[in-house]
Amino acid sequence: MAKNAKRVKKAKITPQLQKVRLNFFSRITEVLGNTENYFAAVKNESYSEPLLYYLPFMIINSLLGAFTLSEALFLPASTAILITFFIGEIVFQLAGIFLIAGINQVCLRMCKGQGKYLDTFKAEVYGYTPGLLWAIPNGLLMLVLYPLQEFWLFLPILAFRVWSIVLEVRGLSLYHKISRTRAFWAGIMLPMAALSVAIFVIFFVLALIVGFIFLGAMGSGI
Repeated sequence: MAKNAKRVKKAKITPQLQKVRLNFFSRITEVLGNTENYFAAVKNESYSEPLLYYLPFMIINSLLGAFTLSEALFLPASTAILITFFIGEIVFQLAGIFLIAGINQVCLRMCKGQGKYLDTFKAEVYGYTPGLLWAIPNGLLMLVLYPLQEFWLFLPILAFRVWSIVLEVRGLSLYHKISRTRAFWAGIMLPMAALSVAIFVIFFVLALIVGFIFLGAMGSGI
């Protein structure tokens, strides 16, 4: 734990990192190639910087998602439908990053993590850079190839997701002053397990409700 704390304090802030707030593309290159120093450099940022960083990815991916969803539902790509789907994608993605960061924060604090919610949020947003980058060409490929769902499209998704997890774990380890192993289990695996259980419980409860409604309707002779 002390070793990780020292690593945060002694991280070398390069001239490029001193200007990182002003350059979107240097953020990408630094978080990919100079991960720990980058996380140290942005430690004092507020919510606005990671959200502004996330914004271009979110807009592009939401736009691609709107077109793909309209095709998947066999709906005409009218302006009204695309705008509705686009707004829905934006809301879903924004709510998603805050919700996932919240779940991760609870799990990390349970496992003796010392960072704040904002630290977890930054580690999540910046750490997911590889996945955000691949989501753009992947969205274009799915849009072009639809309705064909080629299996090979999922292989790079998996590879970039693993890369994102590696970066996120480094950020969580530094911010929460815990080992990378603990950061992986507490910040990645435990939240995934919690979400899986929650989803199972929700579907189980819904299935019970539908079953009781169906049995009630059968019993009443409807």
